[in-house]
Amino acid sequence: FVVGPFGSGKTHFLRQLMKIAQDEGFVTSEVCLDKDIDYTNRRMVYREIVRNIQAPGRPERGMKQLLLACVKNVRSQVADPQLAETVCQRWVGSIEHADFNLDAFARVVQKAILYLEQGNDDAFNRACLWLGGEFDNKDLSKELGEPAIQKAELNLFAARAMFSLFQFIRHAAQIILTTPESFDSLLCRGRLEKGHILAPAVAVVLDEIHLLC
Repeated sequence: FVVGPFGSGKTHFLRQLMKIAQDEGFVTSEVCLDKDIDYTNRRMVYREIVRNIQAPGRPERGMKQLLLACVKNVRSQVADPQLAETVCQRWVGSIEHADFNLDAFARVVQKAILYLEQGNDDAFNRACLWLGGEFDNKDLSKELGEPAIQKAELNLFAARAMFSLFQFIRHAAQIILTTPESFDSLLCRGRLEKGHILAPAVAVVLDEIHLLC
């Protein structure tokens, strides 16, 4: 917490800190404290975080921009366009197998990125609406193959979605490109345990994919 009287520079300090984080490549989101935001309503908080989320190097905010930035980050891992396409496809395929707090979040994120890659803008935008907090929209949920969340469950679901959002951002940022031989050496021909520094990473091997989760 940053504590100080009115006009002492708390907001200025936090925005400077956010700028430093952006320059270091971190995703940020600025949510203003005001009377219009009920902080006991986790779906409302989640919506505000997503609405204001900003990927490094992008002036635009929101879920669509975050997903575009994540795909661009994955493709930028290699210079060769054909290999970049392979890396991206395998990364997208790995999302549903990652250890997200909310499986539904992983499924819809994966669908959104597949729609993006297919050029299906309408479906991409609608998936982003769900990811933006429209978890109780029956028509939208039906289109995405997910059950609509009941009002009594929204608070908990939104809290889990928020945690899953942070997990996804980390998942998009931690990619290891390696050869099968180097990968086997890295793992000592075994499986990484959860909690290991590389546990949340995705390893894209040149002729096969290994998921560390």
